[in-house]
Amino acid sequence: MANLFELPRYIAIEGPIRVGKSTLTRILAERLNAQRVMEPEENPFLGAFYEGEPGAGFQAQLTFLIRRFEQLHALDLGPRSQKVVVTDFIFEKDKLFACLNLSDVELDTYNRYYNYFREQLPTPDLVIYLQATPEVLKKRLRKKNVPGEKGINEDYLGE
Repeated sequence: MANLFELPRYIAIEGPIRVGKSTLTRILAERLNAQRVMEPEENPFLGAFYEGEPGAGFQAQLTFLIRRFEQLHALDLGPRSQKVVVTDFIFEKDKLFACLNLSDVELDTYNRYYNYFREQLPTPDLVIYLQATPEVLKKRLRKKNVPGEKGINEDYLGE
């Protein structure tokens, strides 16, 4: 009898900041003996963006876009690959944040790069989206106490 269900080879975990993406990614990667790919956290423009510094949103978005592209492009998930990969982000999320945070002129430039990169990347076989209330996320932000995340307000978490 043919196997009617193939396990996904590329699984992406998504959701807002501090919802538990990294934890679930780690657990799934361990259980599935999969390669774990974590969202790039280092971004020299992120703190300035959270504090509302002009131009920092564009710089932060392009930095994330390039780093996420580099990570996913390096996965080599072609049709003959047998490896399983679990990531704590999807590439498309970057565009959502760009639409929320960039001016029209910045977004035009961003979209040119996004479209060029997107066509070169694999699409996840399965996306798991995690949710939590803004209050829970804010509590986790306070508990984690990451310096660059101190400027995040509840309105931003609710978007």
